[in-house]
Amino acid sequence: MGNKYVYELVNATPTAGTNAIVVFSATGKAARLVGISCVGRGTTSAAQGVEIARATGGAAGTSPTTITASKGDGSSLPTASSTVYSNLGTSPTNPTADASGIAVGWNALGGAIVWNAPPGMYYILNGEQIVIRVPSGYTPQACSISVIIEEL
Repeated sequence: MGNKYVYELVNATPTAGTNAIVVFSATGKAARLVGISCVGRGTTSAAQGVEIARATGGAAGTSPTTITASKGDGSSLPTASSTVYSNLGTSPTNPTADASGIAVGWNALGGAIVWNAPPGMYYILNGEQIVIRVPSGYTPQACSISVIIEEL
């Protein structure tokens, strides 16, 4: 078992057709997605959703927005080695996501979903990425998205 870290995008309104969160594993390190939760913080009832997929080839641009990790297993853990972004900045190389991923949905007006990854699924190594993206077709409202990453 590895160390677990929690990353949260709080009260944000993602853009449809883009990545809301991108997880980069550190070079020489392995990590896996344990699970995510999404909570609607919108003002009207409407379907919301994200897709979770493995990805490769991404690189942050100038002035990316990093999400700081909370130590999920206790304060004595080392600093997380994975890097998690809510915005890749100016002129990034957007990750190429796998063609298929896992779709999760909730209601914008306070609805919530928790999805736990099966063991061994969404394992990344040496700079590979996991993207949590809002597919086209939604009109996103404010939400909070939490991601649990285990570094192995």
